[in-house]
Amino acid sequence: MQGDPVVFAHALLRDLSEVVAAEQRASERLAELRTLSEQHTLLLDNAPLLIFRLDPLTNELLYLNRHAERLFGVPAARALEQPGFLVHAHVDPEGVLAFEEAV
Repeated sequence: MQGDPVVFAHALLRDLSEVVAAEQRASERLAELRTLSEQHTLLLDNAPLLIFRLDPLTNELLYLNRHAERLFGVPAARALEQPGFLVHAHVDPEGVLAFEEAV
């Protein structure tokens, strides 16, 4: 077979069933987390309490539930944009002082 080009073939086979199974489990877990997050938000938004979350480093308002919107008469989106919103929400000086000491 002189003069014929030399042909090389190399095959690499790998069982990907473990990788596929891991991706499936990750996808299922992500769906579970999304469901839990939606349930958590639904619970917080419908609780008849003032619920908020502050950034622990800056004390910036990060979350305000729907009940708080009704109590303050201000949409949460606007309250989140207003620096010091909760401090100014207190109507009495003792409330402001207690809030500042708490955070």
